[in-house]
Amino acid sequence: MADLVTIEIAGVNFRVSCRSPIGLMPCDPSYESFTKRGRQTGEVNVDVILETGPVPATDGMKKIFDAGRSWALFLDGAHYFLSLGHTHRDGPVWVARFRRDLREVIVYCSDVLIRKKDGLTTVLNPLSYPLDQILLVHALLPLKGFLVHAAGIEIAGGGYIFPGRSGAGKTTLSGLFMARGHKDILSDDRIAARRMGSVFCAFGTPWPGEGRIASNRSAELRGIFFISQAASDKIEEIGPGTAAERLMPIVSIPWYDRELSEKALALCEDLVAKVPSYVLHFRPGTGIVDLLEDFTAGRARE
Repeated sequence: MADLVTIEIAGVNFRVSCRSPIGLMPCDPSYESFTKRGRQTGEVNVDVILETGPVPATDGMKKIFDAGRSWALFLDGAHYFLSLGHTHRDGPVWVARFRRDLREVIVYCSDVLIRKKDGLTTVLNPLSYPLDQILLVHALLPLKGFLVHAAGIEIAGGGYIFPGRSGAGKTTLSGLFMARGHKDILSDDRIAARRMGSVFCAFGTPWPGEGRIASNRSAELRGIFFISQAASDKIEEIGPGTAAERLMPIVSIPWYDRELSEKALALCEDLVAKVPSYVLHFRPGTGIVDLLEDFTAGRARE
């Protein structure tokens, strides 16, 4: 079996290989710092095996989630089947089969992903959105971790995340910090949060927002700032109950799996109980950077 690449996200190694002698076309450039060639060892390893044969049919399987024309998730016995482009006339682009424990993920690649030239066969790497996000959700929850729709920045030696839906201002805020010379930005759109011993840590992911910021680094999580655009800059502290209500709608929770979804909800409650939470009222401009720098410097001295 040919080992092609390993993609490492938040301590989880997705080791991509193929039983056929093929080459692998690269992912989006945002994956560069997360990608290593050949087989790697890490804290958790998920073997992703590419197959270039026929794609399994999902007809007759129980559909448990449907993202419209993009992808759908099916359940057949103990296996999940994730199908990309399941509504296409010529069939799905790929279908991934895996169990909840992710011991092995088989990805059946259709001809849409295959390229043949000068006697060489290459395949477009299917381990990108949505497959890698869904697999990471399953891999992180047993590790006391989850994905959240948030920007993440390391300030004064601590990690701070800024959750919010699309359009809330995550990329704007990240850009303001970059313009000020801050280089320790984890992501402007998706963050993995994990409990590591007695603390939570924030990890960058390869799924950036409009700012195209994706860094393979982590920091101890010291604060959660829920973004709210306003006429003036202000930091308002909120309690764990209010923070949990704001956090849960923007966490990737696998509602189709009761056991995993219960773990995700419990982790959300654990996070807001241990990490201080605030509403960040801000007007786009350098003033918000000054406010956060002063605030986090004060927290660091405590």
